[in-house]
Amino acid sequence: MRQNTCDVYPYWPRAFILETATFFLNDSISDFRNLGVLRQKIMAFGNISEKERDDSLWNWLADFPQELDSVLSDNSFAEYLEWEGKWISEQKAIYRDELRIIRNCIETCTDRYHSPVRRIQICINPIKCVYSSDYHLLGDCFVFSSGVLRADSVIHEFLPVGKTVFPSDLVPDRIIVRPDPVDNLPEGDLLAVGRLPVFHRFP
Repeated sequence: MRQNTCDVYPYWPRAFILETATFFLNDSISDFRNLGVLRQKIMAFGNISEKERDDSLWNWLADFPQELDSVLSDNSFAEYLEWEGKWISEQKAIYRDELRIIRNCIETCTDRYHSPVRRIQICINPIKCVYSSDYHLLGDCFVFSSGVLRADSVIHEFLPVGKTVFPSDLVPDRIIVRPDPVDNLPEGDLLAVGRLPVFHRFP
């Protein structure tokens, strides 16, 4: 469901769980591969309650491959996919500058700060909530998913996953323990352990 407001997303967490589950489908989309790994991954999420991942979730999720196959076989959905392909091509042209910013950020983090992420895949879905961005880490590939492309959103999701931080001794007085506020620095960018993520203005 596409949502254009900041209201609580009514399909959390199952929309995200379904998105995660797509990475565990076999090539024919007829069943899951590594279902045990998928279960471990979902059970490890710290922001999902026990009630939200009880047996009812797994019974519901078991039907996903069959239901997805029915959708993909529908002629109306084929028409949508054709439209979506054109829409994505337009997005590439519209967001050329944002894609350059993202590429430069990743290259900087990889070259200077030893980030384990080497590749980024950006999946933009026109029917996904514009305020809902998710990520998935597949080996050294960071997969970002959202309803709209925003460079700051991609970088925000990437930095903690990329384990790219400045040791606190690099900026002890200037930022970390500075008593006066730093202009335009969101509180969320300061980590409780006393480290500052590499964010948009760095290096």
